[in-house]
Amino acid sequence: MKNVACFFTGGYTESNSMLSFLSKINDKLNFNQLCPNKTKRRKVRGGVESVTERNLMDNVSGLTGAGLTKYVYKYLEDYQAEIVNYDAVIIEDDLDGSFFDIGSDGLKKSAKNAEFMNHCDQIRKNIIQRMGKGPDFPVILFYAAPEIESWILSDWNNSFGYIYGPKEFQYLTSDENRYFSARFQPYVKENVLGEYNTCIEKYGYFDNQYYKLSDKLITSLQQFKVLLSDNNEELPKAIGQNQGLLYSKKIHGDKMLLHIFPEKVKEKCPLYFSETFDAIKNL
Repeated sequence: MKNVACFFTGGYTESNSMLSFLSKINDKLNFNQLCPNKTKRRKVRGGVESVTERNLMDNVSGLTGAGLTKYVYKYLEDYQAEIVNYDAVIIEDDLDGSFFDIGSDGLKKSAKNAEFMNHCDQIRKNIIQRMGKGPDFPVILFYAAPEIESWILSDWNNSFGYIYGPKEFQYLTSDENRYFSARFQPYVKENVLGEYNTCIEKYGYFDNQYYKLSDKLITSLQQFKVLLSDNNEELPKAIGQNQGLLYSKKIHGDKMLLHIFPEKVKEKCPLYFSETFDAIKNL
């Protein structure tokens, strides 16, 4: 079995559930999470047991972009004896609108352009050099564009349409959950995604202003609950007044990532995710 060194952006969603998500893509690989969690060892009968701590370390909490890359480089330099045993490296991060083109109308649009490709090539070269590997050594840059929420929204029935119901967080009854899911999804499409419904990975820029998808989802759910609360019917009013019904990356994001299927994400995210999915599948 091949060993894969994994470095994830320092968020609670990725920290807790990314390994399980990767295993759904290829369960023939041994994924080892080197960032952001730390592993502590405790004595047990018969030897030593490794225990993964799920609380983020201060020095990697929120780590992303150039900071995450710098952390990876330093790790590879500091743990030479360890890294020689790995057969591939995966770095997972959010793009957050970092790469964009400016159209003839003068407006920014997220884009998988030459700048992005050069960025990826340079990271791969730097990692291969630090590991002393050959040019064909697999370095997979697993980018969520613009954020992990694009993957979550791609499999609605196993994320927003599922976890608030009786089988997970139990905020809503079965009837309430069906009502909520059937109405919140089109609300998100209209009020959050808008023109990006056809390609969610390009999401972010509206009139040259970049908006975080996660923030918009948090706000939109709050606004949607207000609409339901103003309804005179008993069912929507009860949903709107439910204090537990909210979106938190820390509380709900990792649960959603745990339940969604990569194949569903691949269907809706052809620009970045699909290519990386294939690379991991074929390792």
